[in-house]
Amino acid sequence: MRNLTLAIGVVAMLAAGAGWAATHETKSEPLAHARTPEQALARAVTTARLKAHLSALEAIARRDGGTRAVGTRGYTQSVSYVMKQLRKVGYRPRKNMFTFEFFRETRPTVFDRVSPGLKHYSNGPDFITMRYSGGGNVTAQVVPVDLSSTSGCESADFARFPAGSIALMRRGGCPFSQKAGIAESHAAAGALIANDGLPGHTAPLSATIFGPGVQIPVLVVSSQVEDELARRVRP
Repeated sequence: MRNLTLAIGVVAMLAAGAGWAATHETKSEPLAHARTPEQALARAVTTARLKAHLSALEAIARRDGGTRAVGTRGYTQSVSYVMKQLRKVGYRPRKNMFTFEFFRETRPTVFDRVSPGLKHYSNGPDFITMRYSGGGNVTAQVVPVDLSSTSGCESADFARFPAGSIALMRRGGCPFSQKAGIAESHAAAGALIANDGLPGHTAPLSATIFGPGVQIPVLVVSSQVEDELARRVRP
């Protein structure tokens, strides 16, 4: 087997505190004079009005990088919009603050093949950092793990996996989180999970690690990147 090493830099930050506090509308108290009979309220909820609100929220997302996710400016503006609409009809909304774990990359992720030959991979077309990935810098040999439709879903797939290597797996058979967790439990230094290469499934896709977090860097890569890396490590 030819050695293939990659330098992967992923930094994840979990922030909890007022700086990353979210808002949750727990109570909206109507004014005494604004009480509306249930039938009148039902008549006020129309398709046109629902679409208008959805369009307004979509416009907020477009102005703020295509997202309204918690912790972003789009989220803050969405909360302001909802509160404004409630006030218009006589409610007095109150915001409750709470802390939560928040993931973001604190510096651009670097994904390079350093041997044989240097090649730089591009964030987006070639790879995407999995949300709630672990952080760190890794340079290690890439080892394919049963590149089938259930790649990396069972401990048996790692029977001959060299500790400290980077596990190259393929989408399918089980959640991405399970693949990453099993790889880490078998002493992988990092994990690459490729799209499966079926029609419409070639580009890297955005994914999230759910459940107990992993400490190793985890990237989702394109099927083309998987093909190239797997081809280079074959005898």
